[in-house]
Amino acid sequence: MDNEYWIKKAHKYICEHHAFSNVSDIVFAENENTISASVSINLPSKFIERGVTNKGIRSKEDTKFIFDKNFPLDAPKIILRNDFPRNFPHINPSKDEVLPCIYAGNLSELLQQPQWMDGILDQLVNWLENAASNSLLNRKQGWEPMRNDDFRGFIVYDDYEILENLNKNANNSGKYRPVQYSKNQRFIFAGNQILSNKSENARNLFFITPNVIDFYIPNPIKILSDLYLYAGKIGLPNIRSFIEGIDAKFCDEEKIFVSFLIKRPCKIIGSDLKIEFMNFLINKDKKRKGKKRVSSECIVEMLVHINDKSTLLLQKLSGTVNAYKDNNRYITFLGCGSLGSKIAVHLARNGNDNFLCIDNDYFLPHNNARHALLFFDYLLKADSLSSAIRSIGNATAIQENTSAFNVDYSTSKIIVDTTASLSVRNFLLANKNLPPIISAGLYNSGKFGLLFIERGDKSCKLLHEWAFLYRQAITNRDLHYILFNAKLENINIGQSCSDQTMVASDAQISLMASAMSIKIQEIITNNFDTEAEIDLYSYQEHGLNIKKINIPGFLALPSLNGWDLYISSEISDLMLRYLVSKRPNETGGVLLGTVFDYAKTVVITSLLPAPSDSIEKRNVFVLGTHDLYREIKNIENKTSGKVTYLGTWHTHPFGGNASSIDRKTFEKLLKDRNYEPTVCLIRTPSEIILV
Repeated sequence: MDNEYWIKKAHKYICEHHAFSNVSDIVFAENENTISASVSINLPSKFIERGVTNKGIRSKEDTKFIFDKNFPLDAPKIILRNDFPRNFPHINPSKDEVLPCIYAGNLSELLQQPQWMDGILDQLVNWLENAASNSLLNRKQGWEPMRNDDFRGFIVYDDYEILENLNKNANNSGKYRPVQYSKNQRFIFAGNQILSNKSENARNLFFITPNVIDFYIPNPIKILSDLYLYAGKIGLPNIRSFIEGIDAKFCDEEKIFVSFLIKRPCKIIGSDLKIEFMNFLINKDKKRKGKKRVSSECIVEMLVHINDKSTLLLQKLSGTVNAYKDNNRYITFLGCGSLGSKIAVHLARNGNDNFLCIDNDYFLPHNNARHALLFFDYLLKADSLSSAIRSIGNATAIQENTSAFNVDYSTSKIIVDTTASLSVRNFLLANKNLPPIISAGLYNSGKFGLLFIERGDKSCKLLHEWAFLYRQAITNRDLHYILFNAKLENINIGQSCSDQTMVASDAQISLMASAMSIKIQEIITNNFDTEAEIDLYSYQEHGLNIKKINIPGFLALPSLNGWDLYISSEISDLMLRYLVSKRPNETGGVLLGTVFDYAKTVVITSLLPAPSDSIEKRNVFVLGTHDLYREIKNIENKTSGKVTYLGTWHTHPFGGNASSIDRKTFEKLLKDRNYEPTVCLIRTPSEIILV
């Protein structure tokens, strides 16, 4: 359908609308087409007889609709009569035409809704009737800022910073600072960090009104004399001398940027401040030479203010609650590769601050396959990631281009390990004084992921979680595959050079990383007050499935010849249930769990009850052997030895310490096990005793 069809359809809608009369024929032209009409307004009762309000709104208002060649994809331009009063909010800046802002969103998007032209017509009538009742401004919602629909470009600065500096200026003479700007065919971009080969220097002048301005003033500013006149109306009568002084001081610069900070009686809509920022660009006279290049005829254009990048701005856009900011403690990333970089960037974009990035590996071209950053200049990954975090929101990010083993973690709030390194894992397991650890890893071509979360008070630690997971893998097929069958591959990255890695697409890693970062952000939001858990991520055709694995508590037992010893609270309770069920006889069985050699820690996670050929009497327990060896070997084979035989346990149903027989049994068992870490426990009704 051609443009004429749609304009004729719009004409029909206007003719049929109850509030419109005297609708003209369509005036067709080469680039635009016009329909004129009168709008009947329901005036407040006290103005009905006069037919006009005291602010100049008439009972019938003439309006024009201008349709361009893109209608109905573009909404028509709406123009009121030239002498329509301009001292209202929601009027777009214009010197020659009165352009009402009748809709809070994009008018072209409103046109695509089921009401089509009726939606726009209803909005226009509503706007005019609100103007007649002087209720266009709802102070409960906030002060409507001046619209910048016809603007030349963007200017970037932090509104809070500027306001703080201006408030220190007692004489209100204005302040200025250097600014850089660049331009393309359409827009100018100005700010403190517009760094390009074509950027130019200028000054940005700031003025704040001494008093609150609680009324709207039309803004038809086109030339510098208009700007001076407007400034006088808002209580800034002396800006001319300041502008001319800056012009003389920096006469070689082609432009001057001017920002007005106008005090308002209520907060600006969409802001926490009662300050409206209006920004202008003065284009100096190119023909003038010498020390004075501004004149009253210099062209002035409006600019849109954009807040400078900051963690606060990122928090607002991300909806982040309680983002991390501690100038003395860091969110520490061990590993700045594909997974770590993505999680770190997500957290940075949420407005968190203070990052420490640790990695001694270089960013090489093949890392482009799935890293969050782009390859440049063969930098170390830690340098690249910390630089990216700083560029996102001016957050603090430092780097350590060294091994994880050579870093002081005393200034870290939390450690996020994404290295997938067994050496790093053992280092983390062995160091007792580290802050809480989150460990993330991907498996089986990115189809599975694991996220380990230590308890905030470190009462349940990473080694407890790994020991528990090894035990769960005996019966959980997914976990078994992840932990004991997934393999890395050697991928050629150059002649005679390869990288041992997991093959996975960037999209799969990104999916896992984003889900993990959501969880980590929750932990930050809760001020790191977390329960221990393991999250299992599995990629399926319909998306990502996340299963939370709750970790039981772990009880610390007395030291085992210099080794730390823990037992799962579940196993402690299970032993007690066996004690009660077999009382008055003793019972017992075999202890299973994980030995962490480098950490010198043993964690008991499972047990086997007494075999059928065991002797269970009131004061005697003799462990049988029926099928015991086969069962232990089966478990050890299934878990590649991660869950292994640790020793024995038995009960004292009525209490009592270890007997001489118990101690001799332990000594024999220790010798039989070639003095490997060996555990013999006695479960009484009230405690666990280490033999």
